[in-house]
Amino acid sequence: MEQIALFPLKIVLFPDSSYPLHIFEPRYKSLMKAHIESGKKFGIILQTASVRFDVGCVANISKILKMYDDGRMDIVVTGAERFKTYNVKMAPDGCLRADVDSVSDNENVVDKSLEQRAIVLFNEIAGSIKSLNIAPISSDDFLEEKASFYIVQKAGLSLTERQKFLEMNSEPKRLEKLVDHFERLLPMIEKAEEVNKIIKNDGYYSN
Repeated sequence: MEQIALFPLKIVLFPDSSYPLHIFEPRYKSLMKAHIESGKKFGIILQTASVRFDVGCVANISKILKMYDDGRMDIVVTGAERFKTYNVKMAPDGCLRADVDSVSDNENVVDKSLEQRAIVLFNEIAGSIKSLNIAPISSDDFLEEKASFYIVQKAGLSLTERQKFLEMNSEPKRLEKLVDHFERLLPMIEKAEEVNKIIKNDGYYSN
């Protein structure tokens, strides 16, 4: 068990996912500076209006987009390993700190047909949404053991659903959850796009 600083945010960071952040609070400007200068570890954890969750993801600054004269910065963070927090306390610098244990999967054997089903369904959904230009995905886009974490970034889940997904410790079960989500979502999207098509034609249907 080790101790790290926590950065509570209204986001769920997944392993190998990237997220842009604007850092402006003095305590977090200091935290990011320490990370840049000495590699001081920190983790991002979901904080909503009512609850702070206890499973998060270690973050690394993968890109510095802009540094401001007053210490503010625009950065991109990328998720590393997951962790669970214990003994969360406020430190003198105003940042939360916690003892953490690594969270890892206890089931990694992947049914490739399940993985492919998730990819096919996502691409069908992407192709159905004509109003957005969503790039299709393939198995070449991610590391084999990280398929679910790559796909979920684009799955349209709610914050709490993403958090539950982050906490799951089985790659097959995460893929099953994605397939179930996409199978329920696809007919709704197809229906919505059909209605939108009719509206654009002033009520007349045309191919």
